[in-house]
Amino acid sequence: MKDLQRISIYKNLIIFLILGFLLLSISPFWHLLPPIAILTFIAVLSFNGGKQSLINLNKNKIYILLFSSLFFVYLLGMIYTNNKDDGWLDVMLKTSFLLFPLTYGIFPSDLFDGKDIRKILNSYVFILFGSTLFCFLNAVLSYQSHSDSSVFYYTKFVFFQHPSYYGLYVNMGILIILNQWIKEKESMGKSNRILQLTLLPWFVIILFLVQSKAAILTSVFLVLLTIFDVAFFRKDIKKGVTILVSFIVIFLAALFIVPNSSDRFDSATQSLEQNEQVENSKESTAARLSLWKIAFKTIAKKPIIGAGTGDVEEVYNQELKTEGFIKDGEMTYNAHSQYLQTAIALGSLGLLILLSIVIFPFISGFRERNLLYLGLAVIISFNILVESMLERQAGVMFFTFFNSFIFFVLMKGKADD
Repeated sequence: MKDLQRISIYKNLIIFLILGFLLLSISPFWHLLPPIAILTFIAVLSFNGGKQSLINLNKNKIYILLFSSLFFVYLLGMIYTNNKDDGWLDVMLKTSFLLFPLTYGIFPSDLFDGKDIRKILNSYVFILFGSTLFCFLNAVLSYQSHSDSSVFYYTKFVFFQHPSYYGLYVNMGILIILNQWIKEKESMGKSNRILQLTLLPWFVIILFLVQSKAAILTSVFLVLLTIFDVAFFRKDIKKGVTILVSFIVIFLAALFIVPNSSDRFDSATQSLEQNEQVENSKESTAARLSLWKIAFKTIAKKPIIGAGTGDVEEVYNQELKTEGFIKDGEMTYNAHSQYLQTAIALGSLGLLILLSIVIFPFISGFRERNLLYLGLAVIISFNILVESMLERQAGVMFFTFFNSFIFFVLMKGKADD
């Protein structure tokens, strides 16, 4: 009886901490994420005890080492970096690559059942709805005060987080709904299924308000991935066509409801056609292409081990000055691609490790036919292609949490059972 009571207490505590983490990640209080992540690790360790934690650690050591390898290579980059202060800040930022694999790598496989996992995923969807509704109502109030329609778009709409990072979390909500709809339709319950499907167009409209080109394109990729899953894995062509038609209608409706949403795509197309170099706009597609070209030149100077963990910004921006992209006293830039950013810092070694971490969910998700893990791979691989997502806590926390939670708890935990 005491054992059952203890299991129940720890289960509820860990669920509470996970949901608290997800709530904070899409709220103005995102800076509280590290303490919650640490508390979750302590709770899991306390439930297991030292002996069982070591057993689980040994069982999952290969995967834990793979997922945490980027942290260790950034730590290795401290040996030859000159700017120690910036280097240690970057290492601290990457600590989640160690913390989350350890937390969920030692996670007891029998603590959560399918009902608990569905509860967490469903709760995330409704937490996300609450966050998006908060942003929308805040914009409505701001508009009533200032009559400025720009409050409904981009950084003014998501005022507490960069829109590109917020788009990651919205797309994860879309992915969870699609996954549960096609995979766990019967277990969701009719009312819950209808409610979640109603949220799909809402989340798509939010993406158009957020106006992150990468986020909108990611949602398209997720829909195509879902259609592939349904048509080829589940052999249900009819449902695949239904999903395709439904999302075409949803996207057209979003374009009608949010008429300014295509502006950033239009400007990107015009910039490419005119081969413009917009030097003062991080959102500019033309400027991003110029940053990438200069990043390749920077990588070529130290292609094996890179400039070092703490020297990446100084070395890259010096190259930008040499190329005439920026002048002394102007704002500094990152490479606007995590692949290039990591290659500048850590050379081909760091890039290979990053690629291995990103490619693994594709391989594992495809082998297990797990739409959630495949979808995460799509979200991460594309977004870090066009943005240095792992240079901010929001991006690091998103990837490391969902990667570890989905693999160790949803996939490997089920397999162990």
